[in-house]
Amino acid sequence: MQALLEKNPQAYAADARYSFDQIYLGAQDDDATRSRATRLLQELSKGAEWGALGDRISLPSSLEKADRTQIATNFGDDFAQSLSTLKTGQWTGPIASGFGLHLVRIRALQASAKPKFADVRQRLENDWRAQTMKAREAKAYQALLDGYTIKIAKP
Repeated sequence: MQALLEKNPQAYAADARYSFDQIYLGAQDDDATRSRATRLLQELSKGAEWGALGDRISLPSSLEKADRTQIATNFGDDFAQSLSTLKTGQWTGPIASGFGLHLVRIRALQASAKPKFADVRQRLENDWRAQTMKAREAKAYQALLDGYTIKIAKP
């Protein structure tokens, strides 16, 4: 089980937590929205107040120490996954969500730490058992398959 943990520690680590701000640009993913995004990014780089920019939407404009699940619940899976590719401290975008396009600034990232064996022992055991069972089933099916010869007769 220790080898399983060492092979893929991120699978057992707690999710990274993001503190970020977002500006909603609209539901349309078209040239006008993308050019608006470029214009707003230029304004933001010159120090414009971000809270007054963008369209109104019921989504939170900022989240504090949110994990991937919480972000995906609010914005969708694609948006949550894209946060891991963004640089901290600068506005980036447009980033697509289930609602449309956004400009995003990650203010802080609390990275996940390598988990301790004792903390994830039960999950490791469950995964090890599942992998072992899957390997045994595959071996048994292959043994059955090897016992037959298949001939296709052409009429």
